[in-house]
Amino acid sequence: MKKKKREPFLFFDADIIFSFAGKDNFLKEIERKEEKEEIEKYLSKLKTKYREPLVLYYFEEKNYQEISDILEIPISTVGIRLKRGRNEIKKLLYEKRK
Repeated sequence: MKKKKREPFLFFDADIIFSFAGKDNFLKEIERKEEKEEIEKYLSKLKTKYREPLVLYYFEEKNYQEISDILEIPISTVGIRLKRGRNEIKKLLYEKRK
């Protein structure tokens, strides 16, 4: 009696997964991942006092009052730090494109 050959074990079938996701969705997901990595790179270059409010506002979707409570700073300071943080990121993007 001949032994059966073992079938290779695959964790997933890429063709099936990508056929459901669709090419456009897959490409959009890659773009989003690349954008997120780029944003994280620029955020890491900011001073902590500017990075924290930006992360809380844009990624954790906190409002000014919540950020103020978390960081224990006045609401007006939250607005200033968000504006300065955005301006710093704009400068970094401008320097990159030069």
